[in-house]
Amino acid sequence: GAAAGLAAVGGGAWWWSSRPTAGGAPPPAPERPAVTVGLQGDFSGPLAEVAAAYRSGAELAIAHHNEDTKQPFRLALRVEDDAGSAEEAERRARLLADDDAVVAVIAATGPEATGALMTPCAEARKPVLNVTDGSSAHLNAVHTMARPLDALQLRPVVTLLTSVELAGPVVIVDDTTLYSWDITRNARAALGDAELAVVPEVVPADEVDKSASVARVLGHAPGAVLYGGGWEAAAPFAAELAEAGYRGPAIGTRGMHDPGFLDAAGPAAEGWLLVSTVTDPLAAPGAEAFVEAYTERFDAPPPPGAAEGYDAVGVLARCLAELDPASVTHRDVVEVLRLTRHRGVAKEYAFEEENGLFVGGGTFFYRVEDGDFAFLGTEPPNSL
Repeated sequence: GAAAGLAAVGGGAWWWSSRPTAGGAPPPAPERPAVTVGLQGDFSGPLAEVAAAYRSGAELAIAHHNEDTKQPFRLALRVEDDAGSAEEAERRARLLADDDAVVAVIAATGPEATGALMTPCAEARKPVLNVTDGSSAHLNAVHTMARPLDALQLRPVVTLLTSVELAGPVVIVDDTTLYSWDITRNARAALGDAELAVVPEVVPADEVDKSASVARVLGHAPGAVLYGGGWEAAAPFAAELAEAGYRGPAIGTRGMHDPGFLDAAGPAAEGWLLVSTVTDPLAAPGAEAFVEAYTERFDAPPPPGAAEGYDAVGVLARCLAELDPASVTHRDVVEVLRLTRHRGVAKEYAFEEENGLFVGGGTFFYRVEDGDFAFLGTEPPNSL
């Protein structure tokens, strides 16, 4: 069930100690003021494994920050579980919004829940740093996006599809969820602008028997299938696609980059190409120290999402460093968060001051090989 927690954890520092401090300044007083960050996520719903990765990364970042006694303030983490439910998300977000000790909220939940949590946060002027949802529908005055828009993650997919010769049209599959609607709408526009033949199809996420829908998809003789939905509906779709004998290119997006897809789809997941907004720290250049620290703390290597959770705390700490920790409030943070620049483990973070959109790269390719996500890097692969 949903649970709330408050934690300020300690640990070994390696990254924060590299931050510059004023030359010759005396060490801070032993009793440093504590600043609380909220983390609201889907810790017991469809995104539980992914959200847990963000949480563990955030906890490690707080441990590193607090171990560094040169930092003029300590960080604490208040965690709220919305289980991916819009109703629960609004209720949990109101708890964070009403807590004056919480200066900002990291959101690590699904699209519907992200939209719901924005209402109480916007009313309270509580800044939200969103690490999971890429929809443009939730932009507002307190929202800052720590990942590319869903529309932007499709750009490298368009580059890839226009660089190869396809044997038929690209069939774009909408599973009727909010996430899928945003993905497929942007995919149709982008591929149409690239003058590729596109056929839209709808395969509802809650459709139990997908055989007729898959037959309809294959009736178009696709040169590639682009699935726009999340992993739960993608798994039976992939299984039915494989059962029907399709062996052509199959492409998914961030919503399918979840261990649940591998488990549920089984062998049918093999060969799927995914574009994601989450890096694999085990393969990412320059992440070796993070991997070592994470593995030492959690006795397991960092899963995808852990680096982004770590970075989210880093962004907020960088922002707070420019403010007075003894008196800082969420109203101070919301005024300057979008001005913050931060080089993290996963990527560099910068934001549009006007609307809080993420600026820069931040998309990564994976292919399912031998039952796992094989990291291909930031550039589209040479072939489908």
